[in-house]
Amino acid sequence: MSIDLSGTSPAAASTVAGAEASGLAKFSAIRVDAVLQGATAGALDVYIQRKIGPNLWVDWAHFPQLAAAAAAVAYSFTVAATNAGTAVDNTPTATIAAITTRGSDATPSPGLAAATLDLNHPGDHVRVVFVAGASTSAGAAQAVTITGIGPSR
Repeated sequence: MSIDLSGTSPAAASTVAGAEASGLAKFSAIRVDAVLQGATAGALDVYIQRKIGPNLWVDWAHFPQLAAAAAAVAYSFTVAATNAGTAVDNTPTATIAAITTRGSDATPSPGLAAATLDLNHPGDHVRVVFVAGASTSAGAAQAVTITGIGPSR
């Protein structure tokens, strides 16, 4: 199953939630393919957030920041529903970190560092968030596709 989350980034400095996808929890892995390009006159940050509760979102992925008018760049990554920790003496380990709330249904507030990805399966529901920087005067078409891989969990 592939879901198109494409959209146009904001035409002025702002933070805007884009398309959403749900029904992802049934897949053993999720692949994200994106072709992103810079907006006119301002930097652009593109995030994918995951919903962790009613009206509660956190960052899942933050693509590298795009400079104003940057040429299109393609990205692709896959995250599986397995433990992302490392093995020490055949015992999986991972660091437990606090989840910082990054917005509500109506007001996204992303903050994950650029070029960062949470290596855990995102759960059932994700959305794209665009953050257009100062001086942005026109948005650009952004292509993002989420593909569910594998049998139902």
